[in-house]
Amino acid sequence: MQLLTLREIAQVTATRCCVCNASLTDAESVEHGIGPTCSTRYYDPVHNPSSEQIQSALGFLASSELPSHILDGFLDQIVKHKAREANNILIYWASAHYDQRDEVFRCSQIMRALGYVTLADKLEIDRTTVSIKTKTDHLEAFVPQQTKFLITLRQIPGAHPLDPEQKQGHKVGWYIPMTEEHHLMAVLGVYFGGALMLTSREIVKIPHASWATVWAIRNPPPVQNPAPQGGNPNDDFYQELSEEPTVVSVRNLGDGWVGTHTPYSAKFVDDLKARIQSPYRRWDQINRRWLVLATQLPLLREIIAQHYGVQVK
Repeated sequence: MQLLTLREIAQVTATRCCVCNASLTDAESVEHGIGPTCSTRYYDPVHNPSSEQIQSALGFLASSELPSHILDGFLDQIVKHKAREANNILIYWASAHYDQRDEVFRCSQIMRALGYVTLADKLEIDRTTVSIKTKTDHLEAFVPQQTKFLITLRQIPGAHPLDPEQKQGHKVGWYIPMTEEHHLMAVLGVYFGGALMLTSREIVKIPHASWATVWAIRNPPPVQNPAPQGGNPNDDFYQELSEEPTVVSVRNLGDGWVGTHTPYSAKFVDDLKARIQSPYRRWDQINRRWLVLATQLPLLREIIAQHYGVQVK
């Protein structure tokens, strides 16, 4: 079979930038299958794949089900020790199939194996709804900027936005504690169930979830106090354990806010609203608690002490 040259493949496929889908008119951009701006940002010009990376890429290539002329063209360049030219062939194919996720993902897997990770990430991120990176003790979730969704996301304990400069395309980054992964997945399932998600390991579909699932996570059943051994249900000790306790608690949410649970008191609510201005407090309807900026914590303690006669940390 006669191998197609890079120029011949480019003439067939490289009509739009594989990253941003802009029309390619400049001769050099057409030749490379990617516009100059995207190439500068995402395509490392000095990277030289190692022999291990090339072997890994060939493994993905063998199972990619890409057309034979793309496979042959890639292998021909690899044999000539021209890894970047081989990667360019994948870029051409991704450019020609910009709207076909499966074809782009076949190419991006091989690109990542070759070590062109930034470019591979960009191709996949723009074609998935959510991107999640696993860190040592937390997750970094890059999600769409939808107001209602972000309000719900903020209600995950410990969740907070990352630096605004840490964006992925149009997605904004959020810090999520590792312990709240199941909570995050439930919220994603409510808003984006069935959409594609890029994880640190693979591309998967977000499982569908309901508000009932989110509610159950946020409102676990209370721990029942057992009756004392040999106790009589009618004695004072058992009755004391069985009664609903009156508890005031303040919890640091780790994102510059604290949450406080208190028994209902109209006077407490009025005082809280009067003494802590609205930009510094808000009502958490789902978790039935007041959220107050941590800078207002001394004042919150004072109000709680005045109305409930307890000192909180």
